[in-house]
Amino acid sequence: MENEPALTVFPTLIKNELNILLDNFPETEIIFLIVNNMGQSCRQGKLIPVNNYFSIDLNSINIGVYFIKMKIDHKISIHKFIKM
Repeated sequence: MENEPALTVFPTLIKNELNILLDNFPETEIIFLIVNNMGQSCRQGKLIPVNNYFSIDLNSINIGVYFIKMKIDHKISIHKFIKM
């Protein structure tokens, strides 16, 4: 039986950095988009995880509620986080 891919985004309350941990995903490019609670794009990019892990520096965004949308190997995942 194959293990299902899992994605963990932490912490949900951040000051500077958002961390993403991938489990059972192929090593592939990740496309991400960060939007605020008004739906305005704040940051986007492409990353290749190292050892199934990557972090995004979010010092430049304002305090508030945000969503990160990630496209990984034809799967889309959306997670909410709060910048303090």
